[in-house]
Amino acid sequence: MLATGQSALWATIIVIVWRFSGYYMLLMMIGLQAIPGDLYEAARMDGAGTWRIFRSITLPLMKPTIVMCLIYCVTGSILAFDQFFILTKGGPNNSTMTVVQLIYNFAFDSKKDLGMAAALSLIVLAALVVINSIQMRGMRDNTK
Repeated sequence: MLATGQSALWATIIVIVWRFSGYYMLLMMIGLQAIPGDLYEAARMDGAGTWRIFRSITLPLMKPTIVMCLIYCVTGSILAFDQFFILTKGGPNNSTMTVVQLIYNFAFDSKKDLGMAAALSLIVLAALVVINSIQMRGMRDNTK
């Protein structure tokens, strides 16, 4: 299953999704439980349907939780290392090579170039700051 580049990538993605899906489900469940039941009851008494309740109550109140999960997902996917390293070590023809694995290779494995590894680490840090700040803008309340 890990012999070709495409199958190695998909097998590793399935392992990662399986590993972290419970964590994100737990975060979403906690976010849902934080919504007061009185809001749902009041909306039903006003005649709101299921879709309207979801769109007007659940989704806006879950926005911080959703944004936090997205930040964790994106940051975790950029910094993915252990599953790819354990399963494929970069895979056939570097098809599953991640940025962190490239940094590891420059620093410790084959290249022994700590300067390049440090420079790549700073580039990854800058990219994460930019990406996370863009995602944090999604959490802002635009109703002010």
